[in-house]
Amino acid sequence: MLAELIANMRRKEGFTLIETLVYLALLGLVFTGLMASAFAMAESIDRVKMKAIVQEEANFIMAKINWASAGDWGVVKPVNIANPTSGNSGTELGLRKSDGSDYYLRFRVSVGDLQFQDVNSTVWLPLNNSTIDVTPTSPATTFFTHTGSIGGNDPESISFNFTLKAKTPMGKDYTQDFQLTNYLRK
Repeated sequence: MLAELIANMRRKEGFTLIETLVYLALLGLVFTGLMASAFAMAESIDRVKMKAIVQEEANFIMAKINWASAGDWGVVKPVNIANPTSGNSGTELGLRKSDGSDYYLRFRVSVGDLQFQDVNSTVWLPLNNSTIDVTPTSPATTFFTHTGSIGGNDPESISFNFTLKAKTPMGKDYTQDFQLTNYLRK
């Protein structure tokens, strides 16, 4: 009877402890690979979303500067660049109506924000989203460059070089450089 019991126990099929440990180790490797690829996909999605947000922000900023330099903010369209003066660069852009009026628009970069002010206000209004920083592309203090001459043969223009910097939801920095050159119509 004991011999029969031992024979029956040997006939039963099942997994040994070593086989179970090998299967668990392989399963762990598969899950590790899946988790790594899922994390990489999530990070990639965050980066693409942030790129779209930064591009939208740059489009808005460039459209606002285009609007101001085109003179669409008043009855008389041509504008003069009050500062920086021709051939110079600076951190502030001042636009004045060419009809001699006192109406004046100003843009400046201050502590990571591009700000806007008109002559009727003492308040500087930020143009960019609070989660996105505006910094100069290069050199460190130049945002606006005024080229050309008011009465000369060269077309008068203003260039704005800037970098937008934002953080993805995962905490990684995303930066992109932009350049805008506007020729003034007279």
